[in-house]
This record gives sequence, C-alpha cells and structure tokens, in this order.
Amino acid sequence: MVAGSKSQLLDVTQSEFALLAAALKGIDCDLANLADEDGNTIKTIIAHRAHWVELFLNWHFESQLGQKIHLPAEGFKWSQLKTYNSILKAKHVVLDWSEVQVNLKLNHAKLLSVIEELTDGQLYGAPMAGTNSKWTIGRFAEANGASHYRSALRFVKSQLKTHLGH
Repeated sequence: MVAGSKSQLLDVTQSEFALLAAALKGIDCDLANLADEDGNTIKTIIAHRAHWVELFLNWHFESQLGQKIHLPAEGFKWSQLKTYNSILKAKHVVLDWSEVQVNLKLNHAKLLSVIEELTDGQLYGAPMAGTNSKWTIGRFAEANGASHYRSALRFVKSQLKTHLGH
C-alpha cells in the first residue's frame, strides 16, 4: 500500500524505521562488514539508505527554493542509477559502522520533521516542483524513506540468516 495522506506517511515511515532499527540492534562492526556475493554489506546498505533519505531532503529543500532538481543526483540520469549506486558503495565502504548508524538516525529524524511540517495538500496535492515528475512530495518521501527501510530490512535479515543462521 502506498501512503496517500500525511498520517499514513508518518505511520509507514515510523513503523518501517522501527523494524529496521530493531534488526540493527546488536549488529557489531564485524557482522556489519560481512559481504554477500555481490559485495554488499549491512554497513553499505544502511549507508546507502541514509544517503537516499538525504537526497530526498535536498530535493525538498531545492524544490522549496524553486530550483530545478537533478534526479537522482546532479550529473546522473535514472538510466545511470547502477553507476551512481556503485560510486556510492565505494564511498560507503570506508565509513565507520557507528557513523553510518548515526547518519541513518539523523536523516530519519529530519525526514520525519519535513513530513510533520507539511500538510496533506503539500504532500499529496501536486507533483513535487522542480522534478519534472508526476510524483508528489509524499510519494518521493515514502520511496526514499519507508520503502528503502523495508528493503534494507530484507537485506539485513538475509545477512543474519546467512551468517548467524537466524
């Protein structure tokens, strides 16, 4: 289900984050750095999700200023997403696990703040200005927040099952 109101967006964002945060409790640096067959680790996946929340926050800020928004990021088109994400992964490998967790929590708090300050009409009444997209602010917020938390949780559970057997 895709959220269609501020209250639904807050609920799904908070609940998906809570599930992810609970799964991350007790994961130490060694476990966070164990790679799957594609070279992904819990640390790089969580850093990636924190980054995408930050991208949304930047898009929202730029939209409020009436600026053109570069989706997904300046210098990249959606068709180059794989390349963009591989560049991110290389940057995230060197981050400290505790830093990654703090970034996720801080960006989540900022995301909730943005959602809370906007009305239903601002979140879902029109496409997000500057994006040349039909998606609303609320839809972008969910895609970069709750949906990313959900997919990160699937990865974390998979890694726990692979490396710890649960």
